[in-house]
Amino acid sequence: MVRSMTGYARSTTTIGNETVTIDTTSVNHRYLGCTFRMPNQWTIAEPALRDIIKKHVTRGKIHVSVRYGRGSGNAQPMRLDTERAQQYIDYARELTHLMRSTESLSLNTLITLNGVMTTAEEEPDLEETQRLLGEALEEAMTALDEMRAKEGAAMRDALLQHLDVLERLATQIAERAPE
Repeated sequence: MVRSMTGYARSTTTIGNETVTIDTTSVNHRYLGCTFRMPNQWTIAEPALRDIIKKHVTRGKIHVSVRYGRGSGNAQPMRLDTERAQQYIDYARELTHLMRSTESLSLNTLITLNGVMTTAEEEPDLEETQRLLGEALEEAMTALDEMRAKEGAAMRDALLQHLDVLERLATQIAERAPE
């Protein structure tokens, strides 16, 4: 069976309150190369995900992108770290005095500083996350295989049509050629 080296597929799953989308793309490459783009907390799953890819392809450049976003109505509660905020305020006052400045730290700036406002996130179950990511990648790779096979069949048909035209032209040339 002729398979195209290029393809694209997507699958989605839910992990906790997160809607996770996995996009896979493949292009021609002499060897098998896999690249991943995913949230840092899930990179531990990369070796298992790479094994899933190896079950489906033996060569080509495969890129896997894992994105997540909150499901509707599942906003995580916010947490204010007043101790951290007070540290920022104190340091800002000290710097203002040191620089002999009249500027002050605004509330809008304060709440954007690292660690002042955070979400109270649950600790993810990494084994469950890896299992769900694996299932979603398996689904995406199956769809990628199907797309590559469909595109490969179309290329095969196009090549056979070109071959028929070449054979007809070769026959016409042979008929006109002197013996």
